[in-house]
Parts: sequence; C-alpha cells; structure tokens
Amino acid sequence: MNTAEKQPKFNYCFIYARVSTVRQAQEGYSIDAQIQLCKEFANKLKFKVKHVFADRGESGTALDRPQFQEMLNRCEEKEVSAVIVFHIDRLARNEYDFFFIKGKFEKLGIRILSVSQPSSVENTPESHLIEGIMANVSAYYSRDNSRKTKKGMRRKFDEGWYPSWAPLGYVNIRDEATKKSIIIQDIKSASLVKKAFELYVTGDYSLTSLCKELNTLGLRGKLGGKISESTLQQILTNPFYYGLMRWSGMEKMGKHKPLITKELFNRIQHILASHRDFIIRQRKYNFLLRGVVWCEIHNRRLVAEWHFVNSNKHKKVGYYHCTNRGGCKGSYVKIEELESKVANLLKKVQFKQKFIDLILNKAKEYLNNISKTAKANKKMFQNQIKSLEAKRDKLENLLLREEISPEVFNRLYSKVESQISSIYYQIVDIEKDRSINIDFLKAILSFTRDIYNTYLKAPTFLKRRYLKLFINKVYIRDKDISYVEYQPLFKTLIKEQKVILRQNWLRR
Repeated sequence: MNTAEKQPKFNYCFIYARVSTVRQAQEGYSIDAQIQLCKEFANKLKFKVKHVFADRGESGTALDRPQFQEMLNRCEEKEVSAVIVFHIDRLARNEYDFFFIKGKFEKLGIRILSVSQPSSVENTPESHLIEGIMANVSAYYSRDNSRKTKKGMRRKFDEGWYPSWAPLGYVNIRDEATKKSIIIQDIKSASLVKKAFELYVTGDYSLTSLCKELNTLGLRGKLGGKISESTLQQILTNPFYYGLMRWSGMEKMGKHKPLITKELFNRIQHILASHRDFIIRQRKYNFLLRGVVWCEIHNRRLVAEWHFVNSNKHKKVGYYHCTNRGGCKGSYVKIEELESKVANLLKKVQFKQKFIDLILNKAKEYLNNISKTAKANKKMFQNQIKSLEAKRDKLENLLLREEISPEVFNRLYSKVESQISSIYYQIVDIEKDRSINIDFLKAILSFTRDIYNTYLKAPTFLKRRYLKLFINKVYIRDKDISYVEYQPLFKTLIKEQKVILRQNWLRR
C-alpha cells in the first residue's frame, strides 16, 4: 500500500447517531432525525457518507456501545477523514471519554464534526479550543443533572419512599393527589410473592423446587419471564418486603405497605442458611416420619401415602403402613395420629440443669470465638455492597436523566442487584454462624428446657433434625408404638445421667 492510500479520504465521512431512551426519541432526538440532519450537514460540506452507525438504547457514559466500537474499528482502516454527529454528547457525556476519542481520531487524521455546535474541518488551535469547551459544557450539564437527581432521590428516601424501581410484587405509580411517584402492591403479583415466603418458611422447599411451584402458579418476573433461582433468592433476602428500605448505604422503614412481617423474614434467613448446610431431597410428598417409623413384625420401613375418600379428589386421608407384600393391617395408622404419637415421645425427655448450663456456656464460648473473624468478614462484605450500591445509584441516575433505555437499565440493574443480593446472602451466613443475637441462645434454652413444645413449633425440616438427635427408629405394632431405638449419643447421655427419661410410658 502506498503513502496516498494510507491517508484518510478527505471527501468521505462516517455518521454516528445514538439515542438512549424512548423519550429522547419523542423529543426530536430520534435516530432517524439525527441521521437525516447529519446527512444534510455532510452534503453541505460536500462529504460522501461512507456508512451510518447507530446505537439504540445505549448510554453515552459507556464506550462499549456495539455500533460505536464497530465504527472505531472501521476508522482504523482510514476510510474517512471525518465523523459527523448531531451533538458532541452523542459520542461521550464526559470530557475524559471525549478527549480519549478525539485523541484517537487525531492520530488517524479524522475530525469530529457536530451539526448543532460550532465545528471546523480544519485542524486549528481555535477548533481544539471550541471542542474542548463544548466537551466540558456537556460534562458539566451531565454532572449537574446527576447532582440534582441525587438530591431529589435523597429527599424522596427521607420522605419514606423508595427512590428507585419497586421490586417484584410492587409497582411504581404517580399519586394524583401529591403528584409524586409512590410504590404500592401489585395486584397481579403481590399475593404470589407473599406465598413464596409462606411456602419457603415451611422448610419443605429448596430454591429449585419453589421456583417450579411459583412458575406453575403463574408468577412472572418484571420482564414477563419465568422466575429463576437468582431472582427468588433476591426476593427472599430483600428486607423491602417487611418494610425496610436500603438505598445508597442507608436504611429506613418505608411508607409502602409490607407484604410480610419482620419475624417471618428473619425466620426465612435462618432457613436459607440451613438449607445450604442440609440439602433437602425433594419428593412429591415430604412426609415427616419417612425413614423413622418401622414395622416391628416385618422389620420394614413404613411408607406414607394419600387415599381419596369415596373417589372424591378434593377429600383425602393419609396413612403410614408397612410395605410387606402380604399386607400388614396392624401397621396402618393415620398420618396425623402417628406423627402426634411420635411427638409425644419427646414429652418424656428432660435434660438435667447442670447439663443445660454446660450447653449454654459452650454456646456462649462458641459465639465469642467466631465473633472475632465474623466482624472482619462482615465489614469486607459491607464495603463490597457499598461499592455495588454506588454502581446501582449511577444506573438509576442514568435512567432518570434518560441517558439509558429501560431495557438496558433492567439488564444492568438486575445484574448489580443479583450481586448485592449474593453478598447479603453471605452476610446472612455470617450472621447464622456467628449467631450473636439473643434468638440463638433463646432457641438453645427453649430446646433444652422444653423439647416437646420447641419441636411442635419447628418447621418440618427442623423436626426431622430434632428427631434424629434422639431417635434412630420407632417400631409400630397393632397401630401403636411398641418400642423405640435411640441414637447412640442419646443412649450415652442417658447412661451418664445427663438426661432424665421417664419409664413405663410404652406398652413394653
């Protein structure tokens, strides 16, 4: 290639247009309007348009716009001597990016020409000065708008309203009385989001199984897609649903109507953490005593199943029974009846006071030991959240300044929210391991002093764990409990007289 071919062709140009929101398009900044004005400008300067590049729904604060990047690659081939835009802010919204782009173009012998602002084809000191002033004015306008937007959002937060898009289950509306944007429960999705909490707190669902259940019930995400595990995780760990707003490193109870109670939210957090430690095997029916109750006569596990009453699909009764092929009439016991009898076994268990005190002292010692490292880890995660919240705030400002489309905002915002939720999830783990709140000690105290009532109040998955602490097998004969095989550890506690176990409460 000779020297002449390496120089940009003076009479050729590229046109670049960008619009970030629908509203910008409606106000005369549409892609078509920009391109038309740029073509007329190019014709006036006797330029031939080599190619038109247009980014739709892309922010000017980001340089990774697809069409913009493609134009830069084409510029490297030195096909043109100018790039024409309607306004300099179509290329960049801050002076740093603008001067970076300008410096790149200058090395390639390419001028930036603006339709709506003073510009010159000639590369003179005056043209550089004018372009610098225009770039700084555009950056000032963008930052000033951001500052005003931030003040407005802070004022809204102080008034008790979340200054961003409402989470699933709520919608943003304009209050006609006050002419302000507020958040109310969404008629379509609020009840299903609430049901998600109510189902998960039973302990019978994993995130995967609950996703399937909610999708079957018809719950859909903000964009109409099915609920994913990450979305469900964000919902279950978002305190907004019990009324607490978190924004820009601040917390405040909001004026929106809560979907759940704080108590339910806290229980959910402990179950979330527990489910990661004890993976629940998913079954069609998650019967409590599966694997615990056995037939004494045939030494087989009892299984449970539902039977419809008189072929009525809306009325059914459940039984535990032996799986012996020849049948076993003495093993058929109603589910509620047998589960009640097994629960009554725990009425007979009582820890001695010395042993209770020992357990509580060990628990306090454990809490103190892990508290040291937990504080440091929690601070690290909180710093990460603060950084991500700053990114989220920036996206919100871009959306309110209409420099980014709702589609792009939703995609990037969801990603940041997912990262924040993931870190909150890790903080929940720290809180679970650390267990510095009094609830943990109260739970231990309750369990050691009143095992039976603690068991009754527990969700299904915790009841299984409580049973496994004491009982290995419960044998059934003639529709009743015949005898119990205890766990080795529990036998040891009885032997060492750490536990009082009342006698003569079984048939033999």
